[in-house]
Amino acid sequence: MIGIRGGTIETDVVVHNQGVPYWFLKGHTWEFRVQGNDADCPVLSIEPGVKMLFQDSCGLYAQSRSKIIALGLPDSMIVFTALDTARPCAQGFLV
Repeated sequence: MIGIRGGTIETDVVVHNQGVPYWFLKGHTWEFRVQGNDADCPVLSIEPGVKMLFQDSCGLYAQSRSKIIALGLPDSMIVFTALDTARPCAQGFLV
């Protein structure tokens, strides 16, 4: 797994399919902040096949004008889920 500690993202980011899940570590959140006008909004691009696991009290937060591009394929879906599916209380994906 690839651990994500969180932070504020103010530029474009691509989440590549590395063949292993991305794990949002407990207590950390990625936040995509809008800077300037709509043309300057950050873009989060998620490649097909990416799996994101969210631990308790962590998630991905995108402000209103930020852009998210996540297009999976039938044989390579993008998955957002709780790390512990028996306790799915992660914040997950907030827009």
